Parts: sequence; C-alpha cells; structure tokens
Amino acid sequence: MVCPYSLTIPGGVQSQVLGLARTLRTLGHEVRVLAPCDGAPPDPATTPLGASIPFAENGSVAPIAPDPACALRTIRALRDEGFDVVHLHEPLVPGPTLTALLFTDAPLVGTFHRSGRSDVYDKFRSQVQWCADHLDIRVAVSAEAARTASSALLEPLPPGTGSPSGSSVVAGQPPSVGIWNGFDAEDMEARIARAGSTTAPNRSMDRDPGMMSLGATPRQRP
Repeated sequence: MVCPYSLTIPGGVQSQVLGLARTLRTLGHEVRVLAPCDGAPPDPATTPLGASIPFAENGSVAPIAPDPACALRTIRALRDEGFDVVHLHEPLVPGPTLTALLFTDAPLVGTFHRSGRSDVYDKFRSQVQWCADHLDIRVAVSAEAARTASSALLEPLPPGTGSPSGSSVVAGQPPSVGIWNGFDAEDMEARIARAGSTTAPNRSMDRDPGMMSLGATPRQRP
C-alpha cells in the first residue's frame, strides 16, 4: 500500500491507510506500507520514503513528498519487494503514489479519498485522465469521493452513489461494501499469476473492505 502523505503527521488518509493495513493483516495478507515519514514510522511494516513538505490546496495543507529522492526510494522499494498488488491511496497526488502508478507493472488498485472541487483536477484534467487509465481497479471511500473522481475522470457515476458508504476500517471492522461495477477477482488472480506470483489473493479480498468500486478497467501497456 502506498500513501502520498507523511504517516507521522495526523490525517484522515493516513489513518485509513494504517487501519486498512492492520485489517488486511488480520485476514492473512502480508501488507507493507510505503509512505513519507518525518520521524519514526508509526507501523513496523512501513518503508519510509523520506521527509515531507507542506503543500497548500483548497484551504488545507498536505504533507507530501514530490522530490526526486522520494521517487527513487519508491521505485527501489517496488523493484526490491516485487509486490503482487500495489494499492495506491490518492493515486494522482505527486509523490510516491504517482511514481508507483507510472513505474510498476504490478496490478494497481487506486483509492480516491478527496471530495469536493480540486484545482489540480481542474487544471490538469487530460493528464489526470491519462494517469488514471493505468489503474486496474478504481475505488472511492465515500459517495462524495466517488463524485469527485468520476467528474475528474469524466466517467459516469455508478448506481448507488446517493449516500456515503461510511468506513469503520480504522476501527478494524470493515463495513458492508457497495459494489458498483464488477470487480473481476479471477482476472486479478490471472494478472498476479502472469506477474510471477506463487500465490493467489485470499478469496476474502474479492471486495476491498471499506471501499466502493468505481469499476474494473483492463490496463494495456506497451
């Protein structure tokens, strides 16, 4: 799992990443978190990618790491670990998630957390859409986040977006999941097998806890 925000600075995305990682481990999965850290990582199974810098947008300040050193550490970690699946939280944020999106051939899951208007999405819409095409699976943590992502990616909203899904994953109790467009577990398992994995995903992960699916998109690369 890759988080673009420093894990040592409190934030909603960081809490969800760490909570989801703990939940997945209870289901028998090996999970490692790659993220910037401005101190000792809060989770022992974390690969720190360097310090963050504050970035202000839409009235908030995000601790991101868009520097070349972080990008190189991200690429090295992806190469050395050989992950079966790479789960990107806020996949379009400059830093480790965007780097991972562009520099790995592993199956990619992208989770969108942002809700509301985004200056970056508005100004760089074509680039955002091009990057999002690299994702095999797109999910959102709430109906509001799904609306923001669908608007930015110019994709129709799936049915059932009238109310937020809610998420208790931080507390370790995955909520029921709203599935909008079919997540093809067999296809994902085949992709992992082609990538050289010796094990297929646990069937309990046919649906990612706490997430709402924006759809499964076949990814083709040169």
